Amino acid sequence: MKKIVFTTLFLVGALLTNAQYNSLGLYNPHFTFNKAEFIPSKLGTNKSRVEFRALPNAFVYAGNSLMPINDILYPTTSGIDKAINEANNSSRFGAAGEIPFLAISYRVGKTKELMTFSFSNKTRVLANTVLGDNLLKLIWNGNKQFEGQTVDLGKFKANSFAATQINLGWAMPIEIGSKTLRIGSNLKYLLGVAGASISETTPKLTTETGGKSVAFSNLDYRADMADPDENNTFLGSGFAIDLSATYSFTDEINASLAILDIGSIGFSENTKSYSGNGNFTFEGLVIDNIFNDYTIDLDSVLRADVNTEGDSNQTFSVGLPTRLVAHVEKNITNGEAYTKHGIYLTYIQGFNNNAGTTTKPYFAAGYSYSLNDILNVGSTANYGGYSGFGLGMFMSVKAGPFRIGAGSNSGLSYLLFPRSAKSVDFSFMTTWSIGKGTTKISAPSIN
Repeated sequence: MKKIVFTTLFLVGALLTNAQYNSLGLYNPHFTFNKAEFIPSKLGTNKSRVEFRALPNAFVYAGNSLMPINDILYPTTSGIDKAINEANNSSRFGAAGEIPFLAISYRVGKTKELMTFSFSNKTRVLANTVLGDNLLKLIWNGNKQFEGQTVDLGKFKANSFAATQINLGWAMPIEIGSKTLRIGSNLKYLLGVAGASISETTPKLTTETGGKSVAFSNLDYRADMADPDENNTFLGSGFAIDLSATYSFTDEINASLAILDIGSIGFSENTKSYSGNGNFTFEGLVIDNIFNDYTIDLDSVLRADVNTEGDSNQTFSVGLPTRLVAHVEKNITNGEAYTKHGIYLTYIQGFNNNAGTTTKPYFAAGYSYSLNDILNVGSTANYGGYSGFGLGMFMSVKAGPFRIGAGSNSGLSYLLFPRSAKSVDFSFMTTWSIGKGTTKISAPSIN
């Protein structure tokens, strides 16, 4: 029964961590909507007059930087000991789920694309936590390990939100001599269903020699939350924008840059806020492990100098996962009207540690092969972000105007390296494409 409380809480938290980046949408030519979510200027590149999505799509992801998924599913005390004691910086935990619903795009121009517009909506649920490794070591092993020291417990920060998102997107081509530049953007309106935010704090711990005096200092925190009830469906709202450009060096090679989710969600209904700062000291108390029984002597003293405040109906905001996407691809057509082979490289850099992204860079590479544009298969490799290394694959089938596909960014790495893989994920995608165009984009132009 040793440490059962922490094990239970840790497993629940880890197994609920679900979608960082659904890069499969970038690498499968059958799914333009998914690609345009990363690179808005890619909207309309399949040259269909109309594309729409009516069935639910989904992407779920579970990952962390602390422990292999296998150790989470089959936990042992020795496995958790090893993971926590070897942690040497800060541990990242991400949580999200995205379910896109309706989406429709329309290309303006009878023979030449002037512009493509889109409307879409989806549900987003994201969460993020960053824990200092000394804080994890304190929780798991107690303060005796820090005897005679003052240690920085590291940064602690957490935020989450659930929202319905409505998108208005557009993309257009501009010919520059013999080259083509596409520009595009998404304007997003978010209706917040729930949200929570704990601002970053960096507490310190001092343990006296012998361990009988424990002092916490530099406590300065603020926690905000908004919870739905039967009277309020939406507790706030916000706006965000995506911007991107794609430059085609040749018909087969192009490069893109995008900045995504510039914005935030403000919550003003059913809110509660808590804040505090100060120091407190336990004297006459030894804690070898907070999950073992220990005795508090009658002469133990708690000396506190902590100010706490609680309030309701205070407006707060949760920042969105703003990030930079750099993407290069080579599409080999071999004279066919579709991409026979696709080679892709992607770099994603988060500007913050908000729900949905991290400042830890993310690299991904992908390859796709198409059999007569009916069966697409491919593989991916990625590194960074929440969980380090991952290998995956995807497949999709086209039946007339309908396309359906599924895949994973990390399924292969979990099957091949179950003792080291720190993420699992799954994606499901559908779309309809109607009214194939025959003429390449060409307007307006700059000579």
